[in-house]
Amino acid sequence: MTAAAKFVDAVKQFEEFLKKEGNGSPILWVWPEDVVATGRRLLYVKTPVPENHVAKVAAVYNQAVAQGLGVRLSTLCHLPDATCCYVWGSREDHQKEPQAWPVHGLMMSVKQDKIPGKPVKSGLRWAWLNWRYRKEKGTRTLIFG
Repeated sequence: MTAAAKFVDAVKQFEEFLKKEGNGSPILWVWPEDVVATGRRLLYVKTPVPENHVAKVAAVYNQAVAQGLGVRLSTLCHLPDATCCYVWGSREDHQKEPQAWPVHGLMMSVKQDKIPGKPVKSGLRWAWLNWRYRKEKGTRTLIFG
């Protein structure tokens, strides 16, 4: 089976998992630069996301799998018409500390506390939100890990 086929299968598994968990809306793959954390139970999401996001997710997935490391597909927040999700691939340095990442292979997770997301289409509004919540930038990396 090719790496692309494995990734497609993993995404199908993840979609089925999401449906079982009550998250049936389409997946929107996001990265930290697509999200503004507010410090409250709300995330702003830049939309539309670039088309290359799926390729970036596949690359992270394939790299982790090729190295025999763990990879996690997880939900982040919920927009009115999509579930924002992200991929996290473990790195080799986790091999030195197995308790930091105990799983090898594919792990899927859904945040039980559904965090609302608000889509932002305007570039000007996006720039303002990034400025407004600049103190929360560190939170972005925490919520993606």
